[in-house]
Amino acid sequence: MWRKAGRSGYKTSLKSLICDFSRDFVFDIVLPRSSVKLADNSKKMPIINMVTTIARMDGKVLKKKASLKMVILNENDDLVKKVQEDLFVMRHYYRVKSAEVLHETRELADRGDHLKA
Repeated sequence: MWRKAGRSGYKTSLKSLICDFSRDFVFDIVLPRSSVKLADNSKKMPIINMVTTIARMDGKVLKKKASLKMVILNENDDLVKKVQEDLFVMRHYYRVKSAEVLHETRELADRGDHLKA
């Protein structure tokens, strides 16, 4: 579904979306461990920058830019103790991970590698 685009980007294409239809994506982001202490003004960081291009049926092309910003906390910040897992996000994360496992298993079985599948 996603393919590499340039050095640090990815691209996907959805050929048709019906009116009032939405598509959700879950991104698995790994942040490297760092010993640098973040100041309060540098904790909110852009993680994903996105550009959406929509070609309408009437020929008009719409573009929208958005960015996902994440608040990075130091381990000893008081807020770290108060933050709870977002059940909505976790449910979708495990839904996507399950689909990936099923897809990989199907590919292994199709190749005849039943022990790994």
